[in-house]
Amino acid sequence: MNSEKDLIDRWKFERDASGSCGESAQALSKSVIFGERGPVPDMPAARFDGESSVIKITGHPVLSRGKKDFTISCWIHTGESSEGGDVIGDIISCFDPAERCGFNLSVVTNGGVTHTTQANYRHLHFGIDQGRSHGIEDCGRPGESVFVNALASVEGELYAGTLENAPDRTGHLYRYAGNKEWEDMGTPPDCSNCVGGIARFEGKFYVSSARYQTTGSLLGQPKNINPGGHVYLVDDNGQWTDCGHPGIESAVSEDANPSIGNGNGKADAAVSLTVYRGRLYCASANQRGVFVYEGKNKWRNIGPESRVFSLIIYRDRLYMLANGGVRPEHGGALYRYEKDGEWEFCGRPGKSTQTYGAVIYAGNLYAGTWPDGEVHLYKGKTEWENLGWLGYAREVMAMVLYNGKFYAGTLPMANIWRYDGEKRFAFAGNADNSEVVLRRAWSMAVHRGSLYIGTLPSGHVKRYRAGVMATSDSSLPAGWHHIAATRGDSRLKIYLDGRCVAESEPFNSDDYDLSTGAPLKIGFGQHEHFRGLMADLRIYGRCLTPEDVNVIISEAKTA
Repeated sequence: MNSEKDLIDRWKFERDASGSCGESAQALSKSVIFGERGPVPDMPAARFDGESSVIKITGHPVLSRGKKDFTISCWIHTGESSEGGDVIGDIISCFDPAERCGFNLSVVTNGGVTHTTQANYRHLHFGIDQGRSHGIEDCGRPGESVFVNALASVEGELYAGTLENAPDRTGHLYRYAGNKEWEDMGTPPDCSNCVGGIARFEGKFYVSSARYQTTGSLLGQPKNINPGGHVYLVDDNGQWTDCGHPGIESAVSEDANPSIGNGNGKADAAVSLTVYRGRLYCASANQRGVFVYEGKNKWRNIGPESRVFSLIIYRDRLYMLANGGVRPEHGGALYRYEKDGEWEFCGRPGKSTQTYGAVIYAGNLYAGTWPDGEVHLYKGKTEWENLGWLGYAREVMAMVLYNGKFYAGTLPMANIWRYDGEKRFAFAGNADNSEVVLRRAWSMAVHRGSLYIGTLPSGHVKRYRAGVMATSDSSLPAGWHHIAATRGDSRLKIYLDGRCVAESEPFNSDDYDLSTGAPLKIGFGQHEHFRGLMADLRIYGRCLTPEDVNVIISEAKTA
């Protein structure tokens, strides 16, 4: 392969943001440090700070690629979680959010997703769109689920945590086998009725249990009243090992949340699980505060004095979403972790008393509310901006970034909404049409190029597709890696260190004209400012083969 053949542009990041296109493209950089050490001694790199760094380019030839094939090739270096590498962000983007047209290549972490919390963690996502949606389809019912409480894409597999509402039924963990089939991965040894959070930590798989009070969703009294609240390690053989009960020795709030736990003073709901800076954190809907795992079966309470529904990492800081606080006016507020026992009050979005979900979109933090069914934008300190009401929603639950836009699930109709900017939300479909009063689109995760949605009370998982996406559903390891993303042969593909790790469903190239007036952005896009180093970014006007990709890697290593 001639590595210069069909090369549209190349950024070496030696001294500035200029590429090889000369004056045809105008580049402006902000908060980018050039000339850093790259993956090999003679290859320079650019450092992006994860908060404001971006290279914005106008008049670039790639903006008029239209329906043609192309390839993005680059080296990136990301830190370990303990170094602030939980949220990496966008590598390169050329996307008009108003028209929903263009492409995005990102390392995505979807946190703050109701009880799951981290539905996606450091996953490579490559998507294109021209304002096309493919509707919602059924992916089956895991077991006898009436509530898909958690969804998470972990190391190439999609997992669901469920509630089963019968006297002899317990919560289950399921793995999606495709074609509406779900493989049973077992039940919590405490025999509680619900599986809550799902997370991978230090190469191991953790799951939490809960006793869900079904009256809160108008499903009548719970038929299984066994207390939960444990966190378990689940191995590849389906063995569940008890890792303790966060907060079992702590005092329990007298005004326990009516939706989770039994409200009788016994803590029994371990829910959100989050990996942050190399530690595993758990939030309990009954206990006040957040707990950090200290190994074996030990957990330490780090505050604050509030019930917690979910956790999200934003700008390398841990935030918690409250369900009630020390003072009534704090209601569904957000708090930022400063140090053990010290959390900074970050205001309350609107009049929310229960804040279930949040999302990072285009560098900003958004949260949903109850009982007004609104989405609010965090403006810093304690300030929030109301972006509006989601149709007839009373409550906004799961929120995730998917193919350049963020989506939100709601109650009481289980509708899905897409944010189109300028305080405009578009209806994307209904996830549960059961003939009952309350329907929830509670959990979400992006997996194999699609958005998956967990529902109540049908207990089904639904799938929604917009545009075309390839997603590598395993966490990107820290350190230097070569990334290539290709459009060609009516498929999108992602290569990691020369190996194809993701491939989209087939599509008709004539349906996707990516020409746009939006600028090309390096290190920023629809998710978050990139955090890490980037070297030798190239755009080719053709779809590189696996052999071509490996030639680029070999040339770099032998230069």
